[in-house]
Amino acid sequence: MSFPADEIKESTAPPSGELTNLGSRADTSRKERQLQIFELLLVCFVGFGGALFLSLYILFTGTSPSEAVRGDFRWWYTILHQVGVLALLWYVLQRRSQSFSDLGLFWKAKEVAVAPLLWFVCSIVAYISKLIIRSLGGFPPGSDPNAKAAALLFSNGIGIATFIYQFINPFFEELIVRAYLITRIRELTNSLVLAIIASVAFQVSYHFYQGGWTALSYTGVFLVLSLYYAKTNRILAPILAHMIFDVSATLYYLLKPLH
Repeated sequence: MSFPADEIKESTAPPSGELTNLGSRADTSRKERQLQIFELLLVCFVGFGGALFLSLYILFTGTSPSEAVRGDFRWWYTILHQVGVLALLWYVLQRRSQSFSDLGLFWKAKEVAVAPLLWFVCSIVAYISKLIIRSLGGFPPGSDPNAKAAALLFSNGIGIATFIYQFINPFFEELIVRAYLITRIRELTNSLVLAIIASVAFQVSYHFYQGGWTALSYTGVFLVLSLYYAKTNRILAPILAHMIFDVSATLYYLLKPLH
């Protein structure tokens, strides 16, 4: 015998399966809302983060716009931009249910040990490339192929922000121009050769501010790093090798006036 109250309770209680589905939909809705908020902040950050930083810097320091872009500020400005783009890359990967590890970024002691060797091979390739270009008349005798880059990057001094940039920039370049570009173009074209060529050509193209011949002299280095990534699907060693180049160059030009 059942009581009416029991019957009401039994008839109004939702099945356990429906409760699970409701909870799942709520979780999905919450995650989607969080992603929408992140999208909004990310678009604003990538689009206007640098301008906002510059504006607030001028406002609170009283510095003129022309003076603000000199010295450490320009390094912080670039750091902000690179962090924003790395966040954008992370988001794009998340939308595909992927992460940086799918691009080959994960800690492995072997990769750390390989990095100096990879840097050494790249150094030899860079030296040979510059000798070839010099023999073709690209670099005048006694000239410094890196003079333009050094003047642009270090003429206003070297500070803490300079070194922070040199540690972030290898992640920025290698994850995007090497790992992400090669991975996606290989997926889209089913051609590893085309993916490597695209990566190397693109990386050379945005180094022409250092001079045409200097940018072309990096082709061999970029090719070595791209071949390593294509062979191993690991990006940590190229990042660390790139970092050695950047940090050692910064230290060289920091100490150069003492020579």
